[in-house]
Amino acid sequence: MIDFFTALIPIALAALGSYIAIQQYRTNRKKLKIELFEKRYAIYESVREYMGAVVRKRYPNEEEQQQFLVETKGASFLFDEEIMEFIEEVWQRSIDMCEWHQDELPSTHAQEKADQMRWFAAEFGKLNERFSKDMRLTH
Repeated sequence: MIDFFTALIPIALAALGSYIAIQQYRTNRKKLKIELFEKRYAIYESVREYMGAVVRKRYPNEEEQQQFLVETKGASFLFDEEIMEFIEEVWQRSIDMCEWHQDELPSTHAQEKADQMRWFAAEFGKLNERFSKDMRLTH
């Protein structure tokens, strides 16, 4: 009978070790998801703040532009192509707004400015929906 229990000890230790390994794996996956969420959220927040500046002021200043570029530079490693194209579109449209703002004649690009402002306002309202796929902690 003692030989039977002696033979079970390695099996029980192996089972316990496997259980601990599985728990560590799950914990590490959760930790990775949280870290990815934090990095993605920082980029989301940067896009939101930048678009908000465009909506409020009609064009971002140089400091806001530089901050946007710095804060979104690693986005290609964290988001899919769809989000990257959106970030690029936000950038290009905001640059257009800045260029039009610097024109000598304010009425030159009035329709384009109005169209851009409508786009920024509409997309700002859909920002949570656009980013939500990548911001979930459960997959």
